[in-house]
Amino acid sequence: MAQALEQRRYAELTIADVVAAAAVSRRTFYEHFDGKAACFIALYEASGARCLAALRGAVDAARPWHSQVRQAVAAYLGTMAADPALTRTLLVEVMQLGPPGLAARRRVHAALAGWIGAVISGSPGRRHPLPPALALALVGGLHELVLERLEAGPGDGVAGLVDTATDWVLRVAADTAAPGG
Repeated sequence: MAQALEQRRYAELTIADVVAAAAVSRRTFYEHFDGKAACFIALYEASGARCLAALRGAVDAARPWHSQVRQAVAAYLGTMAADPALTRTLLVEVMQLGPPGLAARRRVHAALAGWIGAVISGSPGRRHPLPPALALALVGGLHELVLERLEAGPGDGVAGLVDTATDWVLRVAADTAAPGG
């Protein structure tokens, strides 16, 4: 699917394009996927899993939480910057798939937010846990920053967001008690 998306937009893509790019038969394709949308969702979820693996591999748990945030942001943005066209396609097109696309997006966001919340909340010297809603907002906000940068075109690219995104995450995740807590 990823290779086929290099040639055509998702809306224009056919199963023939996907099987040709993957060098498999239609029969093999349908043994794995119900259709084009299911294949795209699998790619979206695999991309989310790759991002999460990059985050896990980049963060030194012995470092203070603010250092871990910078490591995580740099790894996350680096993963997204590795293939800007595919990243943009995944972030935009998943929303065009209706309830199945939205469900996949929510699963990926929840996994990323759960990891972010656990890292920040469990970091040495941290007094208060990061509320789950803030962790989820961080994921959504980072995706929006990435999408805005990708749509802006040439420049310093997604990787150029590391300082801004790190500062923003640190401000949102500042070690304060939740309201009423």
